[in-house]
Amino acid sequence: MSSRPFMRLCRALLLAAAGASLGASAQTYPSKPVRVLIGQPPGGVQDTLLRGVTNELTRIWGHAVTLEHRVGGTGVVAAVAAARSAPDGYTIFFSTSTNMNTAQFLQKNLPYHPEKDFIPVVGMGQTKSIMVAGNHVQASSVKELVALAKAKPGALNYGSFGVGSAAHLDVEAFAKAAGFTATHVPYKSGAEVMTALMAGQVDFAMTGLTAAIPLVNGNRLKGL
Repeated sequence: MSSRPFMRLCRALLLAAAGASLGASAQTYPSKPVRVLIGQPPGGVQDTLLRGVTNELTRIWGHAVTLEHRVGGTGVVAAVAAARSAPDGYTIFFSTSTNMNTAQFLQKNLPYHPEKDFIPVVGMGQTKSIMVAGNHVQASSVKELVALAKAKPGALNYGSFGVGSAAHLDVEAFAKAAGFTATHVPYKSGAEVMTALMAGQVDFAMTGLTAAIPLVNGNRLKGL
């Protein structure tokens, strides 16, 4: 992002965190290091975005702002850790739409409440997805993939970065609309999905542009 929106984002984070802390103390915020919990592994889109934000906040605040990766449960592990932390503004949770929206409908006893346990601070961004297939798949377009899936019901599988993730729900919605079925194979991260696609372990996926485009341009995956 450009410097001006980035600075607005940092100020919003500062004001929101300061407001949370000043309710309990009149001291200047922050007076000690701040941690940001993230439910995704290093190297992904979310991790890259947050590293830029935490580096800038460290510079502005004069106190370390560090990332803590709590991977598991498609972000639920990090969400629980954040919900159970002291409400003093020194723990910030980077959430995806999965954590704050779909998880409560997909898990019967979600161990946190998206509205009661968190205060929204700022929307950080949106990502776009691309449908990709392994080079072993005999399809070079979405139309050809759908035809292949219908010709061999249930034979194709697809990868995602977790049950209930956008990569999972997007494919299920697409498959339902297109009238075919495919087997879901969940992984821990988008990077693992890309590796599985290139190795021929899964056939296709819907994933973020950032990770997929270099592989498509390098002819290591097909961009459908």
